[in-house]
This record gives sequence, structure tokens and C-alpha cells, in this order.
Amino acid sequence: MIITSDISSLYPTAIINYRAIRFKEVLQRYIDIRSERLIAKKEKDKMKDSFLKLCLNSFSGLLDNEYSWLYYPEGIMKVRCGGQLILLELTDRLLENGFTPISLNTDGIEVRLKRSELDKYYQIISEIEKSHNLLFEHDTYSKIVYQNVNSYIAITESGKVKEKGMFVRKPELGNSTDFLIIPNMLYDYFVSGIPPEKSIYNYNDIYLFCASQKVDKTYTVEWNNKPQQRLNRYYASNKGAYLYKCRGV
Repeated sequence: MIITSDISSLYPTAIINYRAIRFKEVLQRYIDIRSERLIAKKEKDKMKDSFLKLCLNSFSGLLDNEYSWLYYPEGIMKVRCGGQLILLELTDRLLENGFTPISLNTDGIEVRLKRSELDKYYQIISEIEKSHNLLFEHDTYSKIVYQNVNSYIAITESGKVKEKGMFVRKPELGNSTDFLIIPNMLYDYFVSGIPPEKSIYNYNDIYLFCASQKVDKTYTVEWNNKPQQRLNRYYASNKGAYLYKCRGV
């Protein structure tokens, strides 16, 4: 089986554990907000949970911002290095006990193991939790397909699909929407078993086949010998005029 284990609220937990905010009053308020967020999460108040999560996570950037009154480089260094050292310690312990880690990210790890070894795995996790005052959250995958550690599609044993990076079919507002036909076809292949040469004919939304590009002012754009705006949406075709990006001589 494949198990994924993430440190719950890694940065907020590390900020509190390492006292990475230099002002005691602010640190105490930060601790209070985290407690409020845990209550909201338990009560399934999604709006409050999401808002407080955003407040908590934004602190790590402020601690690293030299123009912020919260600037504390020593504190954020403790948070970042401490978190990675904990995960490296966990990885080391797992390897020593014969487990096979397959990927490691900022706040979590994926491990391949036998189901009969699950209790032993949880025991190691529990020891790490106690020694570092952390809490891990777990899930199990029936399949995971990687492009890289930040770009993959995973199917949980309960049937849910997790999409990251180039596998995301419905990006959040502000993220790239270029050639969304690709993640849709990858989903069809890896989740539903439909080969690309068949699944592509199931899509007729032209925007799934489009990408966009904005050129800077040192370039011009031409289509069919006519000047175009600097920001253009386009698609690949085996007929019609070409879209050219030109630099003036």
C-alpha cells in the first residue's frame, strides 16, 4: 500500500513550538488564533476555518519580509530548517526499519509498505509526534502518478482523486489555464483507463485546447499579416494562418 502522512499545520505549529515571533503579546495572540481555527475546523465552519488558516499562514512571509515590523529572520530560519530536519529524521527512521519512502515534500511524506507493517509505521510516526510536539494526518493511495513531487495525480483508497501541478483540471483563479485538455486527458487515462487517442474526441470546448501569451513591448504580434494586441489566446491547428511573435529590426 501507499500511505501519505502530512504534518498538520506545519508552519503555524513550528512558529509556536520555536517561538518564532519576537513579540510575546503577538505570539500569544497567534496561539489564540490557532486555537480558534482548530475549533472552527472541528465544528466544520469552513469559512472561518479558511479565513483563520490564511491569517496563520501569512505570518511566515511577514517574518521573512525585511519591510515588515514582524521581521524576524532567526525565527523563520528555525521554522523552515526545523520542519525539514524533522522530516529528514522521520525518513531516516523509516529507512532504518525497512520502509520505502517514495517522495518527500515540505510538510509530508509518501511511503510504500506492507499492510502488515502499518502498526509499526504508526508507532514511528507517534514517536516523532511526541518528540517534536506535532500531529500528523494520514491517508492511503491506491495509485499515484508523478511528474515530480509537486505535480502528481493520486487516487485514495476511498476513491477520491487528488490533483497537483500539471494534473489540475480546474485551476484556481489566477493560475494558468493553458492547454487544459492535457490534464483532462491524463485524468481519463490514469483514473478511468481511457486512452488519449479516444478521450480527446470527448471534448468540444475550444478553450480547453487554448493557451495564452503576453509579449513585452519589445515585440509585436502578427496574424495573417495583421498586427494583433500583445496578449493573445491561441490553439494548435493544422490549417489556417500562423501567429507570429516578432521583434522589430
